[in-house]
Amino acid sequence: MVEKFWQRNTVLKIISVFAAIFMWLYVSGKANPTAETVISVPLETRALASDLVIEDKPATINVRVEGKKQVIETISSRDIRAVADLHNVFLGKNTVPIQVETPQNVDIISVEPSQATIIIDEISDSQFPVTVSFTGRPASGYITLEPVLTPSQVIVAGPRNVLNKIERAYVTVNLNDVSDNILENLPVHVEDKLGNSLMEWVRVIPQTVEVFAPVVEDKPGKLVLVKPVLEGQPAPGYEIKRIIVEPEMVRVYGKMSILWDLKYLDTAGIDISDAQEDVQQQVQLRLPPGVTPSIFTPVQVFVDIGPEEAAEEKTGQ
Repeated sequence: MVEKFWQRNTVLKIISVFAAIFMWLYVSGKANPTAETVISVPLETRALASDLVIEDKPATINVRVEGKKQVIETISSRDIRAVADLHNVFLGKNTVPIQVETPQNVDIISVEPSQATIIIDEISDSQFPVTVSFTGRPASGYITLEPVLTPSQVIVAGPRNVLNKIERAYVTVNLNDVSDNILENLPVHVEDKLGNSLMEWVRVIPQTVEVFAPVVEDKPGKLVLVKPVLEGQPAPGYEIKRIIVEPEMVRVYGKMSILWDLKYLDTAGIDISDAQEDVQQQVQLRLPPGVTPSIFTPVQVFVDIGPEEAAEEKTGQ
């Protein structure tokens, strides 16, 4: 009789345990049911050879996932990775399977598309001048002069068909309410004729350039000649044939009392001592006090030097 009691109680205990588990699962399922959602995930790539570049690929893919409601409600595109492995691709159009990684307790229902069409091209590069795009206006009573960029050109590397679309490489300078010179290192952007950014497909070398944007008081201006200052004389038997200055004239700003008598701007000295061939130099301008030039880059001076004409040619004999 004792044995029957214990057997009966054992059975009851087992039934109680299963009932408790069932109730826990039921309550748990009610409190945190299963849910699903579709998340747009950026498509990443890896293992692309260094001499190749992606010409075109899907920007995102849609991943349908399933899991407990509390987890699904907090999941985002940052929690899921979609990767296309490109170690076996070739030039032209490729169909590559997409590998998706999700957090624990999150199951993948579907991936759309499950394969990505990716176009591969060889890397090419071209050199582009960098321009400045201004936003905003200087403070009242101030103006902006011609900016100076260092370097003034960049190399853009990418698919050839993308390079052919490039309309400009540029930096953006914010002038909003400034009253002093701007000196900044700014990122270079490239865009097509429609103003669409092409940065996703190209690499810019260097990525930033130094920009010096002069901001000066809005004073009267005047165009004056640039006068090259030559030091020394050519070698015996040689003479100066001509002198070319670029630019020939520069606009300067200052008080009218200063600009009134200003006829020209001297350059720094250019040594032509004993020269027997042409001399070409970049030289700075010598500026009187209170005068600001419209350009802050050196001027180019070319001195054409050649043998002296024979005495009889000079006299016409």
